[in-house]
Amino acid sequence: MRGLIRVVLASLLSIASASAIAAPPQTLGYQGHLADSGGNPITADLSITFRLYDVVSGGSSLWSEVQPAVQVDGGNMAVQLGKVTPLPSSVWGKQLYLGIQIAGDSEMAPRPPLTAAPFALRAGGTMKNTIVVSAEGTALENGAALLAAVAGTSAASASQPVAVELDAGTFDLGTSRLNVPSFVSLVGRGQDSTVITSANVQGTVMLASDSQARRFTARNTGQPPDDNSAAFGIGAATQAFDGTTVTNVTIENVTGESTAASGTPGARWGIYFCASTSRITNSIGRGEGGNNSFGIRADCLTTDNMLVDGLTLISSGGAAGVRGAYWAGGGVWSNVKVFIDQSASTGVNGIFGIRLTRNDLGVGAGLINALVSINGDNQGGVTTPANVEGLRIDVANPNVVVKGAVVLVQNVKAVTVYGIRVNADNTGQRNVHISDADVRVTAVQLAAQGPGTIVGLYAQGAAPELVRSKIKVECLPGGYNFCGGALQSVNSTGTGLQPGALVLDQVSIEVGHDAPADISAQSVAFQPFGAARVENSTLRVLLSASDETQSGVNTTQGGGTPDVRIHNSTVEIISANAGGHCALANGGGGTIEFLGGYLDGSNCGTPVGSIVCAGVTKRGVGFLANSCN
Repeated sequence: MRGLIRVVLASLLSIASASAIAAPPQTLGYQGHLADSGGNPITADLSITFRLYDVVSGGSSLWSEVQPAVQVDGGNMAVQLGKVTPLPSSVWGKQLYLGIQIAGDSEMAPRPPLTAAPFALRAGGTMKNTIVVSAEGTALENGAALLAAVAGTSAASASQPVAVELDAGTFDLGTSRLNVPSFVSLVGRGQDSTVITSANVQGTVMLASDSQARRFTARNTGQPPDDNSAAFGIGAATQAFDGTTVTNVTIENVTGESTAASGTPGARWGIYFCASTSRITNSIGRGEGGNNSFGIRADCLTTDNMLVDGLTLISSGGAAGVRGAYWAGGGVWSNVKVFIDQSASTGVNGIFGIRLTRNDLGVGAGLINALVSINGDNQGGVTTPANVEGLRIDVANPNVVVKGAVVLVQNVKAVTVYGIRVNADNTGQRNVHISDADVRVTAVQLAAQGPGTIVGLYAQGAAPELVRSKIKVECLPGGYNFCGGALQSVNSTGTGLQPGALVLDQVSIEVGHDAPADISAQSVAFQPFGAARVENSTLRVLLSASDETQSGVNTTQGGGTPDVRIHNSTVEIISANAGGHCALANGGGGTIEFLGGYLDGSNCGTPVGSIVCAGVTKRGVGFLANSCN
């Protein structure tokens, strides 16, 4: 039989038990074509030795068997590999090559690759569109198998979707990125069980439109070339990275991680999500180190209908900036938790828990039941960021609703510290409604850092509504800063405020210094700039033994001509000293109307503008002249 040649017509199909997806098959079907040296098809019963290798030539076989009577008819043969000698589990998870040796002849060359591969098996019946990728090889072998399996799903369609199922184990892609095509679902055995890792300079797993990712961890350790580049754990975007959104993407029970040493070039994004009409549920985004670190970056300007329910974000170590979430709006985010360690982050350009920025669609957004926790250690001599902000809303959307947010900015040091910051321009109505919030800030700003502020709610050019909420601001010892509960100012361009009134309804504000560096420090519960309404609320200032400058409601500092209406509310100065303290201070002009509430404090100067008090229970020596005596 010497001189026979072989031409492969079809590689292999699994005929393993279809009832156990994760179990390796016992036999593999193989079809081939045999011809003699003249190209004539052979008809005969032949004794053939089959061997499996993990190299295309040379090497030692991983398995072999002799089938003594293989029927060849018109050149066609069909055999079951493993029929004589069972296939060992050690062959799975590898790129395999088949050795064929007819009795009396040498092994044929080249060995055909098993391209439908025993590591990527299509089973019959209900499993015909499922590919199972084993993890029984080395991590790199498993990664190569995964890349090959996903590359083989190019024919997936809406009518014929494909699921690629990964066993528990590690799949190392080397420096490659796994691009998941449309209508393909990538499914692991759990975030702690199935890990896909890569040192690709852009990312580890990239999802196209109409694709899904479930139950695995995607980890990236790649090194972006410069600070204008980024590497992510899992992303949903076009491969051009041009800001065009993909659609109908699902990420569920997935962890995306991108980590590096702080200060190394490039950004680290746990999750990159440039997707519309898509969702993320019960997932984790972790970005640490590099130049900038993000738990999730989802700020493509055409994002809409983005739904999030259950997302934990961890970020720290970015030398220039740290973001838990950077989001362009156009959807609803529910049950989001953000954890940032300021003590491990230089973040010289700023640290943000959640930053909701503008989009180009003019669509609204909602943030429901969010937790933001930014913790520092307030150590002397450390480099501190310009600003630390728990929740920042840059309003370019018609409506933003925040409900049930807990914002904890604890023991941090920066030039400015804000629990919640709302920015707006003065070109039209921008509605931000915040309800049932709990904002707690403890921070310090040292003189060496220049002028700064520590504020619970900062409305910069904005007039948000705050309802049924609590704000507590504690300025730590040694600071020179302005310590405020709610502060309003002109917008960032200096051109004014948006239309409408800043509203505090059923709000409790408590603010004060522990031990300021000197009495130049200020404590102010509420400082409006324009129209403001305070209803059924409590504004309280706690004074330290230093007896620093303070006021409950202050219109003298911010400028503008505030029109402040305070109804059925309490303004209270808590001090061990008997000195004069301002419950209401309007030396800067504007109007203050206080009806039906309780005032505890004194007048800090001759009022300028209009002050009206009626039905007020008040206490304090020399309290507000004229009609408010």
